[in-house]
Amino acid sequence: MSELYDLLVFGKKKRDFIETERSVQTSFSPKENTYSQHPSEEEDWDKIRSEVISCIKCRLFRTRRKAVFGDGSNQTMLMVVGEGPGADEDLQGSPFVGKAGQLLTKMLQAVQIKREKIFITNIVKCRPPENRDPQPDEISVCSNYLKRQIALIRPKVILTLGRIAASFFLETKEGITKLRGKSYEKNGIIIVPIFHPSALLRNEALKYPAWEDLKMLKEILEKLGFYQNDSIEK
Repeated sequence: MSELYDLLVFGKKKRDFIETERSVQTSFSPKENTYSQHPSEEEDWDKIRSEVISCIKCRLFRTRRKAVFGDGSNQTMLMVVGEGPGADEDLQGSPFVGKAGQLLTKMLQAVQIKREKIFITNIVKCRPPENRDPQPDEISVCSNYLKRQIALIRPKVILTLGRIAASFFLETKEGITKLRGKSYEKNGIIIVPIFHPSALLRNEALKYPAWEDLKMLKEILEKLGFYQNDSIEK
């Protein structure tokens, strides 16, 4: 990718950003996760959606307008997972439709990925009040829906957006600044942590390292044959 892409997509040239060392190594975790287990025979996509929409298992249902199940294809090797819905998502019932979502769309397009050909969702399906961080007990309850989604989709790659999503998958308290820049593998799923689009809107200096991470994601997907189907954005 050329500096022209950096300029067109993120509005800056390389020299305008914070330089961050990029590593393309893959880290392997010895811990066994539970989010890639095979679904039960009676499990199906519509059943999970119905349960999410009507869920009252944690306090977040009391302040939500709409639960946000996720959008896109459940026949894909790539999932994108954020932390939770914001105000626009809460109103519309769809993930990443506000300003951060618009930037996410541009980021995906920059590496030739169509939103509708992948699946985008969040750790928690209801908006935390005032956009606060989801609490551990809320994540514990709601992430079961995410685990079931993953079990049905069986993705090869999960792109995590921000600290909370990365921490959930990698089971660490390390910040996103330390986690980004490389990929990790757990039970055959490659985890790629990047900055949340909302962080890029607040701090443009983060856009260049995020762009480097997107190019790393593209390299991984190319090796897996992702671009051999119609998921490519032309």
